[in-house]
Amino acid sequence: MSCTGKFWRVWNMTKICELYEYINRIAPFDSAQTWDNSGLLLGDADLPCHCVLLALDITEDTVKQAKECSADLVITHHPVIFRPLSALSYHTPIAELISSKISVISAHTNLDIAVDGVNDALCRALNLQDL
Repeated sequence: MSCTGKFWRVWNMTKICELYEYINRIAPFDSAQTWDNSGLLLGDADLPCHCVLLALDITEDTVKQAKECSADLVITHHPVIFRPLSALSYHTPIAELISSKISVISAHTNLDIAVDGVNDALCRALNLQDL
């Protein structure tokens, strides 16, 4: 079995809520823009987590990789649910994640504005100073 994305095995018994709280400490979810949808968007915070996959977006390929890696959790930058759902087919990435019991935490604008978050990393990469 191979997994080409960024994934980590969690060796100590960890619950999804513990990873959520870790992200919340470095990029508080309540600092997200009001129009944003960040946080635990799919799944159960009390479930154990043995493997985490990191991704920019939830796509069919992301779901495939999560299944190949036996991930319990996918952490994305862009929210898996952004606009209200009007219908949900069994063959969508969201339905696949739900049926596979794979949770999703999305950290979007809260991670953008966090100290040493996305915006700070971009400024460093572009050698921007005194902003």
